Order: sequence, then C-alpha cells, then structure tokens
Amino acid sequence: MSEYWVISCREYKGRISESGGTVTLENGLIKRSVNVNSGTVSLSNPQTGTEYLGSNISDIELTVNGKEIDFYNDTHFIGSEKIPTVADVHYVPTKCATEKMPYPAKGEAIRLVYDGDDFQYHVIYEIFDNIPVICKRLHILNKSGKKAVINRYANDVLKIPEDKYRMFYGETSYNGGCALNSNRTLSVRYEEGILRMMFDIGPDADLDSGETFTGLRSYELVHTAKYYEQKMIEVKQMYRRIAPWVLESPFIYHILSDNSFRLRKAMDEITEIGFDALIQSFGSGVNLESRREGYIKKHRSIYDYGKGKGLEVGGYTLAIVKNYRPVKGPECNVYADPKGKIMRCLASEWSVQYWQDILNFYDQTGANAIEIDGPYHFYQCKGGKTHLHKGLSDSRYLQWKLSTEDVFKELRKRNVYINTPDWMFLNGTNKTGIGYEEIAFSEPRKHQLISSRIYNYKGTFGKIPSMGWSFIPLSVYHGGGKAAAFAPLGKNIFDYEWSVFQHVMSGVLPCFRGKRLFDDEASKQMLKKWVSFYKKYSRIINGITVHFMPPVIDENDKGRTKDLDCILNVVPDGEVRGVLAVFNQTDREIKKTVKVPLYYANIADVDGIPAPRKGSGITEVKNPVYGEYAPPYPVESEQEAEGTQSQWYGKSQVVSREEMEEKREITIIGEAEFVKEEKVSEKVPVDSNADAELYVHLKPMSYTYYIIKKTAE
Repeated sequence: MSEYWVISCREYKGRISESGGTVTLENGLIKRSVNVNSGTVSLSNPQTGTEYLGSNISDIELTVNGKEIDFYNDTHFIGSEKIPTVADVHYVPTKCATEKMPYPAKGEAIRLVYDGDDFQYHVIYEIFDNIPVICKRLHILNKSGKKAVINRYANDVLKIPEDKYRMFYGETSYNGGCALNSNRTLSVRYEEGILRMMFDIGPDADLDSGETFTGLRSYELVHTAKYYEQKMIEVKQMYRRIAPWVLESPFIYHILSDNSFRLRKAMDEITEIGFDALIQSFGSGVNLESRREGYIKKHRSIYDYGKGKGLEVGGYTLAIVKNYRPVKGPECNVYADPKGKIMRCLASEWSVQYWQDILNFYDQTGANAIEIDGPYHFYQCKGGKTHLHKGLSDSRYLQWKLSTEDVFKELRKRNVYINTPDWMFLNGTNKTGIGYEEIAFSEPRKHQLISSRIYNYKGTFGKIPSMGWSFIPLSVYHGGGKAAAFAPLGKNIFDYEWSVFQHVMSGVLPCFRGKRLFDDEASKQMLKKWVSFYKKYSRIINGITVHFMPPVIDENDKGRTKDLDCILNVVPDGEVRGVLAVFNQTDREIKKTVKVPLYYANIADVDGIPAPRKGSGITEVKNPVYGEYAPPYPVESEQEAEGTQSQWYGKSQVVSREEMEEKREITIIGEAEFVKEEKVSEKVPVDSNADAELYVHLKPMSYTYYIIKKTAE
C-alpha cells in the first residue's frame, strides 16, 4: 500500500542526534541540521529530496534594549539537553473526542543554551512522530539585574528560494482575528526569499530581571503533495497531532434562557437525546462577569445538575464591545477606530478585571464550557492611564499575551471547552466558525440548506470538521421571521431533519440556538437518531474531508441546486473507511453514476496522489445569493495554476484529474463495499485513479448516505 505519510501505516519516529557541533532532527519525512555556533545549515524533505535552504544565514533575529543582537557572534554556546516534547496547555481527552491523540505529541526535543552579556537564551527544537513538522521556540532569560525591553523578535529566519517555498508551510501561536486563519501571514513573513517567524509589530515587551520572555512558537511543515486541497490535508494532519483538543466535537444546545427551571428542564431533554453540552447563548441573559454571591450560587446549583448528567455547561460572554454597541471610556482602544472608540483594549485594567471575573465565575460555579465572542485581537492602541501597554508598539503583543495566550491557558487548566470566533487553536481553543455570513441564516430555510452546505464545503478545506461550527436558527436569528426559523420544529421537520442530516454528515456540528431542541415526538426521535449516528461514525466523519461535488445554486430558484452534490469523509484504516452523503435538492428525479474519490480511504494501491476534480476547488464554489463568503483561502485560482501566486503556498503546478485521465489508461485494480443507509450492500469497482463508480438514483428533494468499507483481501 501507499507510503505517503498521510495514509501510510508506517511509523516515522522522530529522533535527534548530536555530532561535531551539529544537531540533527529527522523522522524520515523532514530533516533539519543545526550548527550550534552558526544556526541552521540544512532543512530538507527526505521523501522528495528537496533541500529548502538557498544559503545559510543567522536563523534568529533579535533587538534588545535598542541593540540589534548578532546572535551567534554575540552569544556563546553553553550546552544542550534532551527534553520531552512540550505541553503548552493542559489537555485531557473527553468523551467527545472523535479521536484520542496523545498530548504533547510524541517525538523528541532538545534545548540549546546560549549565554550573552545580560541574557541567557534557550533555543528549543521539537520533532514529532509521523508528521513532517518541526517546532522551534526561543526563550530569553533576563539576568541583567534591571528591566529590559525585547524590541524585535524573530525566532526562526530561513532563506528559502521562491520555487521551494511553494512546498513549505509555516504557522505560529501568535494568531487569531478570523475564523479563516487570515491573520496567519502577520507572523509568517516571506519577503524577498527570506522567511521570518516573528512578531509583525514589536513586541517591544518589557522584561523584568529574573523573568523569561517565551515569545511565540513556530511550526514548520514541508509538503509532499502539490495541490491545494492535498496541502491543506497535510496541514490538518499537523493540527490533529499538535493540538488534539480540536478533535473534541460535542453536540451543543445554545439555549435562550437564564431561568433555573427552564435550564434544568433543557438539561433533562438534551441528555435524553444524547447531546453533550448546554451553553447559555447570547440573548439568554447570562452574566459571566457577575460577582453577586446569590447569582453565582444559583448557577453553581444549575451547573452541578447538568454536570451530574454528564453535560458540559457554561455560558456566553462578549469581549471588547458591549451589547454590540459602541463603547467609550478610558479603557477603549483609541487607535483601531479613531472616529468611534468602539473597541475595549485587551491590555488594560478593565481587561484584567474582566478575565478575573470570568475565571472567578467558572471557579465558583464549576462551569466547564464557554463561548467567548472575541477577543478579536491584533488591533493596535495608543494607550492611556488605565492601559498596561506603553503605546502602539507593544499594544498588539500585550493584548495577545494577556487576553489570548494567558487566559486560554487558565481555561484549559480548568478543563473548559472553548468556543471562539477566532483562529486561536494553538493557544487552546477547541472550535471556531466554519465561515459564514450571519445574514444567510435570516433567509428562507431552503436557501439556508444550500448555503450551509456551501459554507461547510469551503470551510473544511482548512479545518478538520470538528474545528468549525455552522448554525441552525431554531428561533429567529437576525430576521427573516417564520420563513427563516426552523421552529415550530415538528411542523417544519422536513427542513429541520435535512439541516441536521447535512451537518452531521459534514461533521460541522451547528449551533442549535433557540428555546427548544424538539417540540414533539417526531422531532425528538429524529434528533436522537442522527446524534446516535454521528457518535457511531464520528472518527470517520472527522477524518479526511475530500471535496469533489460541491452544491451549485440554481440561479432561477435559490432554494434549489442544479444537480447532485456530495459530502465525503474518509479514514485510511479500519473496517469502515468512509461516510458519503448525496443530495438532490432539485425538483427532478436524478439517475447517474458518481465517481467517488477514494485515494485517502487507502483502499487501492495507487501510484501517486490523484489530481483534484475540475470544479471542486475552493474558489470555484460560489454563493450567488450571499456573495463570496466564506472568503476563499488566499489562492489566486482554484487550481493554483502555474503563474499564479498564493500567499500561503507560493506557486503550485496543477494538472486536473480530467487531463491526467486523457494521458493514461484507467484500469480496475480493486473494489470497495458501499452500504446504502446501513442496509443494502453492493461491491463497487475501484480504478487506478482510486475512483469508485457508484450508481445513484434519487427522487426530487431527497438525500441518502453510504457507509464505505474496505472489502476483504
């Protein structure tokens, strides 16, 4: 079978060796050699034979107390120490983990220690098992006896030619601000052939004597695959291992109530149908900042009741703004919006008290789930009397440090499940939005069905399904009235079940927000059925998402599609290899053969990774009703064709699957078992392109699903 690391059963063990002043990290997928006196001398992908470094330059750039540090000349190497891989946050898998991965990720790590005049520097490298990823950290201990300032910080600097950079991916813990990871390039800077993993501004951070500045963590992955979706699959495999809390996937009821009786009743109801969590949503009236003894005592009693039923419980809080309205005052950000002062600064006396109050509420009530609207950091702020930063130069760093890294570590220590709208996974958050426009959930339900499939289709290019949430407005959301809300649920059960089904099949569990999850026996049993199904197949559904037949809206009827569309999630091992859902949201009966791409299911031994299907790319999929949102990840074309530029991956050469098939003979090399709705089984041939030709017959406005199994050898 394939030796491609994403689907291979082979072990690629990380190991670190030292010889003649050179430290080598390697696992068969990535290799990095570091001379302790001059820095990185080689970075390569052993499987492709690619050497990434164009030439050797100092791989650390620092300015301290206004002086630029020539790192390897201004310091001397003291020694090295093998250490375990590092756990940056506390994490213990829960019953909602779709896959229980070890944390910290298995592998090896080494600390290189350097002395300067007033500082000691710890350079820490980690290499992990089974992924082509290396992590680097730079910690700075102030031993000067006086306060110092870390003006500029780049913990990894590599000279990589542009043609090599297209097969390279960088990520840091200094991230956030958007559910689609669009702030990534603030800290992963590639300019004029040099990659810097750095704070984009400052940090200009004060460091007291005896304190250690830990900076940011950088993660670097070398790609094996050439195509956009395949590269994203490799990135998601990295996240699966270095931040396994993103695999937690509870069913969450977002309730609109702060009434003790109603909350307990809801806890009874959702436990009966298999839901895992209850969050008091925005509009519920919950106040996580409350210090009132009676209010805290009330919620302690409520949450104890829910936890006794095995539920995760908690509430919603809105950071930065207040009630979605402009705020003014000394704690406000006076630079992000000079006209209106609508943002509170997250490095101020107010923000410290805000987080203290929330942590106190969680300590006193025992809550273990939270939805934080924000913190939307990466704004700059000029500062003022109540601010903890000096000015613009350190405001971005300090807001991130105080209101992202530090706060989420505290929540993780308390085993709190964290929902946020921003890309803060490496700081400990579990889930963010899949990418959608709120206005879409004020449109008629049939429109919402198609839009949600589009959002989930596009959002899962960059996210494991469990990393994102979508939305089902049980009650009216921003508008749209009866036509948009799914309540009354029994009356609208056709639309309700369709929405639940497609979210379950995509793995993007929605925010069920409203006053009730079900209102009759039919809606109750429907939910119970699909919750049970999801939990049975959650590992497969949150495996590898393969995009090949997106929904296309019929522009003459926005509540209909033009043809069939599909959702496919697979894993490369086990008896069950995939879950396929097929939708016919048209007014006509459709009979056709669908080519199901099964390369990542590892069913047939295929030579090389098949190219993507024409029309399946992220920028090819449009929503003519609501525009381009979710915005495409930054690729200039759906095929990343030669001559186009992607700020994520550089150039990428692509030949479509259709063009490949014209150039070679397609033969049958195996078979897969497709079990329709877990009842009717058929053996389907698999060809040398790893495609299985499945005959599908669907009535108008209907859907079906198949469990895909590997047949016996």
